[in-house]
Amino acid sequence: MPTKFRLTRADFKLFSSQKTRRVRGVFFTLSIFPLPVDTPPKAACIVSKKVSRKAVDRNLIKRRFRAVLQGLMPQVKQPLALAFYTNSSSTKATFEQLSEDVAQVLKVNGILK
Repeated sequence: MPTKFRLTRADFKLFSSQKTRRVRGVFFTLSIFPLPVDTPPKAACIVSKKVSRKAVDRNLIKRRFRAVLQGLMPQVKQPLALAFYTNSSSTKATFEQLSEDVAQVLKVNGILK
């Protein structure tokens, strides 16, 4: 995913005090923060050690989410920060299942064009 679409730690600190909207998917919980008008949409995938104790598995999940989001981020309508918090069922999910779930949640909530 290009750097301009990545949500940084500094962004998390700025938006931690703001009110967020949460949406639940099969493999993740999505937190949505509004961004200033002139900024591009940004996204991050957070995988905790509760999801998987092995770093290899956590990194695999992150890579899959980034690959899914790489194709979807240019289609996001508004300047939003999207934080995907994965759950334990994402370790057994295939790439296709993840991409379908992410696309469906984003379309249902009016985030994609």
